[in-house]
Amino acid sequence: MDNTLRHFIQAEKFSGNILIARKGKVILQESYGYADEGKKIPNTIETRFCVGDIQQSMTALCIMKLVQEEKLRLTDHIDWFFNHLYSGRQITVHHLLTHTSGIRNHLSLREFKDGKNHVISEVIKKMAERPLEFSPGERFLYSNTGYALLGTIIEKVTGRNLQDYIRATIFTPLKMRDSFFVGETVENLAKPARPLYACQPGLLYASGALISTVRDLYRYDQALYGDKLAERRLIEEMLKPFYKGRFIEYGYGWFIKRLFGQRSVVAHNGFHPAGHSAHLERYVDDRTTIIVVSNKLQRYSGLGCKNLNSTDLARELAARIYGKKVRFWQKWY
Repeated sequence: MDNTLRHFIQAEKFSGNILIARKGKVILQESYGYADEGKKIPNTIETRFCVGDIQQSMTALCIMKLVQEEKLRLTDHIDWFFNHLYSGRQITVHHLLTHTSGIRNHLSLREFKDGKNHVISEVIKKMAERPLEFSPGERFLYSNTGYALLGTIIEKVTGRNLQDYIRATIFTPLKMRDSFFVGETVENLAKPARPLYACQPGLLYASGALISTVRDLYRYDQALYGDKLAERRLIEEMLKPFYKGRFIEYGYGWFIKRLFGQRSVVAHNGFHPAGHSAHLERYVDDRTTIIVVSNKLQRYSGLGCKNLNSTDLARELAARIYGKKVRFWQKWY
């Protein structure tokens, strides 16, 4: 099986790293392409990549840790933490976690694509001037702004910097020594083949500033099967489909899927405007994990999305593992 997967990946001219594991055993761990194509520096398994929105599951996990410690509740209204922010609209922590708050995504707005490093307090202030897209809980709208609010809530509750809190809660216990955040000095970071646009660290914050390796992400994946990071019941709560739409189901920081005959699948992609993409997919029932990180945005199929090319490739790999074909609606998320 692993030779079949290797042949497929090489045929796609992929640049990045891939790790596949089953039942706690790594069956494929390979590097492809260049960390710096101009200097012909190859990617290695230690190469670090911006993995974007995969961070959202970590932000959500930190929220659940605070719930466990009875420092906040999922039913808490956000105007308890932010004076006059959508006052009276009854947006809860639960709504932010599930992208059902109705708050627009600031990263989709032109005013935040000017290359300036907007601090998160400025982002929140500007977004508060915009009306909600719908009543909280009514439907799904992916919102990095919602996760920015969650990060700020973590800081308000703990009195600590968000990134320091994630380090103490996740990185340190799991010995994730190759994980950092955008804006920090990071060696051995893959250079993107073709950046799309500048996105400063302040805009990413709690939703997509994570830098990591496939090995560190695998450590994180394996820890989610136990109770080292939080009580098992709370981790299982994160993996429930609280939002159930026609094409999208979402828990707390995870898309919930049913793919290739497998009942329990949780996944999240990651995109960084500098030119990185990533995907972490967990087939929970048989403990199969697929991690793809890339510094070259490209399509791998006619229906795939270039900015989510790691998701596209991860699904193709999963289809081969389970002896299935990928349908067009399985190419995203």
